[in-house]
Amino acid sequence: MKKIKKNNKEEWNLKVIQEMLNQLINDNKIKFEFYNNSLLQLDLLQMCYNKIDNKLELKFRDVIGEHINELKKIMTKRNNTT
Repeated sequence: MKKIKKNNKEEWNLKVIQEMLNQLINDNKIKFEFYNNSLLQLDLLQMCYNKIDNKLELKFRDVIGEHINELKKIMTKRNNTT
């Protein structure tokens, strides 16, 4: 694993780690899922390296929120037609 030295302090090269994680995810070596729900998959939308904050950022799809919003639309439409 590549590390960089900065001010006598060893830090991880997060860009290299991001590339490795991305490759592992693409090769199905890393899988994300909810621990308490086998019906829904935790979908990774984006993984990027934030150079400014020197952080890896992972964004996941809110599948449950999408289902709830769709249900709300259906219920609103149903209530408006009756």
